[in-house]
Amino acid sequence: MDAKTTVSAKGQIVIPKLVREAMGLHYGSELTIHMRADNVLEFKPIKKNLSDFFGMGARKAQKYRKKEAPVDIDEAITEAVSENNPVRKKGS
Repeated sequence: MDAKTTVSAKGQIVIPKLVREAMGLHYGSELTIHMRADNVLEFKPIKKNLSDFFGMGARKAQKYRKKEAPVDIDEAITEAVSENNPVRKKGS
């Protein structure tokens, strides 16, 4: 697939919609750019796993891998809220 684009005054380029769709790119997608010896640029999307997408650190992700995930969405929400907001005792 070939497409034409223009470099802006700020050095930015717009990736045409057909190319973005074909590559699965969206707002915030990261790419690596490789310049070959013949001055051809190669763009490759950086694939991220789901835990990166939701911002979970490695330690927290590992915790959830070891533990059986809740099946019920209400149970999952309750569990997440209770982990992030421990109940305080009166007078504390």
